[in-house]
Amino acid sequence: MSAGSAETIELTYVDNMGVARSVAATVGESLMQVATFHGIAGIDADCGGSCACGTCRVYLDGQLAGQVPSAEEDELGVIDFVTEEANGVRLGCQITVTPAFAGATITVGTDD
Repeated sequence: MSAGSAETIELTYVDNMGVARSVAATVGESLMQVATFHGIAGIDADCGGSCACGTCRVYLDGQLAGQVPSAEEDELGVIDFVTEEANGVRLGCQITVTPAFAGATITVGTDD
């Protein structure tokens, strides 16, 4: 996309060290893409976003969690494989940024 053609919003990541950082996110990108672009600690994205590794685990703030589509079977399988406590965990590669994310907080999952 050319500069200025895509809508951007601001959201906050809390990295795996507990440090919060506000970043600009382009609507249409995945949470994983935004995090890796901004160097958010704890988002490794080893599989490059193909829903295979679980290294982009995130927790969405309460308001946002109800506004994203439910996890599909592939995502649930990866989450179950990589973490014992799957309650509230999502894969950032499977969540697309929308305007509803403006002002939201995304917490990076930690290793169990």
